[in-house]
Order: sequence, then C-alpha cells, then structure tokens
Amino acid sequence: MKIHFLLALVVQTMVLGTCSKSNKDSMVQKNKVDLLMDSLVNTDLPKSDKIRSIRNAGFSYYYNGDIHSADTLFTYTYGQDSTDIENIYAVALVNSIQGNYDRSLALLNQIIHRDSLAKLSAYGSMASIYCFIGEEEKAKTLVRTMLKSKRDQIRREAYSIASVLSIKKDSIAQAINFMRLRIPISKKLYTPFSPRLEHPYWDYHLIGNIYLTAHLPDSAARYFDEGLAFLNPTDNPKTISVIKDDYTYFRSMYLFKKGLYNESYTNFEADFESNKNGFGGIWARILIEKGLPDSALTILHTYSRNGYYKTFLRGKAHFKSGRFKDANSLFREVLEFHQVGEWYWQHEYALICKEIQDIYSDSQIKRNGSQN
Repeated sequence: MKIHFLLALVVQTMVLGTCSKSNKDSMVQKNKVDLLMDSLVNTDLPKSDKIRSIRNAGFSYYYNGDIHSADTLFTYTYGQDSTDIENIYAVALVNSIQGNYDRSLALLNQIIHRDSLAKLSAYGSMASIYCFIGEEEKAKTLVRTMLKSKRDQIRREAYSIASVLSIKKDSIAQAINFMRLRIPISKKLYTPFSPRLEHPYWDYHLIGNIYLTAHLPDSAARYFDEGLAFLNPTDNPKTISVIKDDYTYFRSMYLFKKGLYNESYTNFEADFESNKNGFGGIWARILIEKGLPDSALTILHTYSRNGYYKTFLRGKAHFKSGRFKDANSLFREVLEFHQVGEWYWQHEYALICKEIQDIYSDSQIKRNGSQN
C-alpha cells in the first residue's frame, strides 16, 4: 500500500506559498472539481476503484497547491469509506494543512492502532505537527523511533523533521547535517514520475537556504549548483521548469546576500514581468535594503503570494522605515501562524522565524516596539 502522507506537513506551489485566487477563479475551479467528480462517480468502475480514482485526483490537486479542491475530493472519499487507511490519511492531511491539528492527530491515532505497516508513516505526520506547535519532546520521541526503521521513506521523513527541530534550536550545523543525510535516500528513491518535491534538488536547495540564513552565501551557492546539476532531461517538464525558476530566484538571493543588489535584480529582470509572483519577494528585499521600503510595500501590495512570507516582508519594510510598532505587529503575526504546509514549507517557515528572532536581537525594535 502506498502511503501518500509521507510528504505531509514537513510542493513547490503549496498552501500559503501559492497565488491567492479571486472569487471568480475559485468558482471556476470549484466547477471543474464538481465536473471531475461527477465524471468519476458515473463511471462503470467498481465502487472501490471509483473511490481510488477520486482520491488520486485529490492528491493531484494537492501536489499542485490547490488544497481547497483536494479537500473537496478527500472529504467525498472519506464519506464513502471512512475505514480505508488512505482515505483517513487524506483527510488527516488536509486537516493538518488547514491548522485543524486535533482532528488530524485523532485521525492519525486511528491509523496507529489499526495498521502496523502504516504506523511509522503516521508517526512522521504526528511528529511534524508536534514540531510545528512547539511540542518538541513529543516530536523527538517519534523521530527517534522512525530513525530505527529499515524503510528509506521513513528515515528520510525523520531527517526532515529533525532538521526543522534543529533550526528551531538555532543548531544550524546540525540542521544541515540532517538534510545531508536525506540526499542519498532521495537520489535512490526518485524517478521522473515522483511528486515534484521528492526531487533531490530540494534537499540541496534547503541546505543552501539554511546557509543563506546563516549569512554564508558562498556555501549556499555551492549546494544550489549541485542540486541543479542533478536535473535530468527525463524529469517531468513541469518539475524542470519549476526548479530552474527556483534556481534563478536563489541565485538572486545569493547575490543579494553578497550585497550585490543591482546584480541580483539583473539576474531575474528578464523573467520578472512574466512571473511577478515568483520574483516579487526578492525584489521587495532588494528595495528594502536599498533604503526604499515604501517602494517595497508597493510591490508587496500586488504580490499575490499571501501568508507568512509576505507578512514577514511587510514587517521588514516597516522596520526599515522605523515604524517599529507596525513591524512588531506583523512579525508577531508570522510567529503565531497556524498554517504552514509540508516538510519543505516547514523548513522555510522555521528559517523565516529565525530571521525574525535575529531582528529581535536588535534592541532597537524592543526599545521602540510600542511606538511608530
């Protein structure tokens, strides 16, 4: 039995990392989902095959960042058969993404007590939730159990969670070491048909991102380059496109961290108009550091990637302008976020929180946080 929840909690376009849709777009998407479900329900397949087809369609939406549509399909399959392990996993998945942790944990507990094969996968999902909500000791206990597994997928999941836990402890070297342990497993397991975030590039990418946060851009660049070199012409074309865009973004972040702001902008300038949502964040960062925080806020006003990252950048812009009360409010909003997503986004979120804590170490915001 294939356990899809292995990737949960701890996709390149995922939950808060996706573009926000207008009401009109949401209605169109809803109609598409309804039509899809109707077409699958009305086939001549046996009921179990219909449910499997609808659930697989749900995972397709999920892995492409459309959580609302995935939720609609998963809710239907769970309603048709609430005893099926994969239906339970699917509903637990969307509940965790939506911040309904108690519901997700209750569903995962059902699996633990019913299926010994699925138990370790459920442990990983529970550990990710505990890690995110600050119950690190519970997460560590589950991770230690997972690391004893002979299954590659389970150990890879455990290394991801252990890396996030290390970031939260400010143990950057340890976080990097755990991510390095993922790489050989990812290389072993990856095929051109694997979900996008199972590509080994993302392991290299996250190590690079950790180095960027630690202000070691040259080390970061080495890992970004090594990850890109692992791209293969036989990979899914969409995966290749997303990874190349990501590499462009983080090549610009490397130049940004080196203080080469003009070169950073030039690196993504040709792609900016066609992908403002992809490069709006780095452009806002550049404007903030060049002393143009209000221009950065203008960029962010049209930047459709909502969630903790946009809120964080708005806080940075207000901080740079000396509006410490506004900055403090936005940073606190980020630190209290209850929806993040899968393992990749948990890493990004943990690094953003570390960057906020580094800002708070500056007594200026502490001293002036109650006034503008």
